[in-house]
Amino acid sequence: MNTRRNVPAVLLAVIGTTGIGCRSGDQQAVAPTVEEAKKFVTDAEARLDALARKANRADWVQQNFITVDTETMSADAQSDLAAAVTELAVGAKRFESLSLPPDETRKLKLLKLQLAAPAPSDAKEREELTTIGAWLNGEYGRGKYCRKGEEECLDIDRASSIVATNRDQ
Repeated sequence: MNTRRNVPAVLLAVIGTTGIGCRSGDQQAVAPTVEEAKKFVTDAEARLDALARKANRADWVQQNFITVDTETMSADAQSDLAAAVTELAVGAKRFESLSLPPDETRKLKLLKLQLAAPAPSDAKEREELTTIGAWLNGEYGRGKYCRKGEEECLDIDRASSIVATNRDQ
């Protein structure tokens, strides 16, 4: 049996049964509906609300208890939120051609505007970005001001208190 002659036949059989070669746009060819857009907005709002609450809680803990662990918690939550915002903002573009009620149009526009700087699509790069951001927040909170010639250094709370009550320093 000559296997070289059978290769094209086998390839055609595989392509025919797996759908390789079909246009990938066929699944996207169906025009979106107003109902789909409304459902997208409702689902996006719920998802982003849950992720934002999680990120805000983690950020609050990190800012009040500055440790490597709380920085990691905050970075993880921010990474999840950034990934969702990027995914949903890109997904919102699908509904641009629809004539939607003003409130839905506004919500989709606001969703897309949340992408001032889109999070990297690569999970490792996104994690690195959010880890650096959490670390910078921690460094700010750990910062000290040491006056020239004095042994005692002031943390951010003490320095803020002095600035708020004494303009001579």
